[in-house]
Amino acid sequence: MYLYSPPPRQTARSIWIDPPRFRPPELEVPEPPPPLLVQVVPRRPFPDAVWIGGYWVWLDGWVWARAMWSAPPCLEARWVCPRYAAQDGQMRFRAGYWGSADAAEPHRTGLGRCVLPAPPGSSPGIVVPAPDATAPAVLTGIPPIHAEGMRVSPLAGPNGRTMVAVDAPATATIAGLAIHRIVPRAADEAAGMTALVRNMAPLPRSEVAMRFQGPSMKAVSRGSSGHAVF
Repeated sequence: MYLYSPPPRQTARSIWIDPPRFRPPELEVPEPPPPLLVQVVPRRPFPDAVWIGGYWVWLDGWVWARAMWSAPPCLEARWVCPRYAAQDGQMRFRAGYWGSADAAEPHRTGLGRCVLPAPPGSSPGIVVPAPDATAPAVLTGIPPIHAEGMRVSPLAGPNGRTMVAVDAPATATIAGLAIHRIVPRAADEAAGMTALVRNMAPLPRSEVAMRFQGPSMKAVSRGSSGHAVF
């Protein structure tokens, strides 16, 4: 059993994002993303719906991109998870997007050492090394940390199912206990894990979604791409 000190209240702004159909530009950002927030995954609304997990997006500051079930823009489209990287003391970020099947595979160039925001309830300023193209939600049900040392590693699962291993020494976790967990790498399966610290993501104040237009974003009517938002 894990016992935690209550984490500091995490204030955040949440928005809807209409994911682009092109790879957004990489951004150099001045600070690491905050710890992950928590969302309950509602029932899949239609057979082809794809779960787009919530994540931190940089808009002159970290803003929570609300998770949702979405209809792919075409049959060939695959959801490509957002990507964070820490290299030589610099943080870089690229938002999630709809890409081809090839685009959904890990890339070996561009962003350097990939990381994820720390689990919900963690101390601010910590990131977790992880394989490229890993959904942030793999850390939703993992105990919070207050020091570096947690790591996510790829793992081959049964029947071709892609898994990851999450490991951390006792010195890294707030509970003071070592962690070894095997969790699914897919965003929809990982997001179904029960969060140990329920820092819930706030609802967006506006029903207007943000859409990427080249290197910038602008507001559009929510659902303009035909996706279902919950």
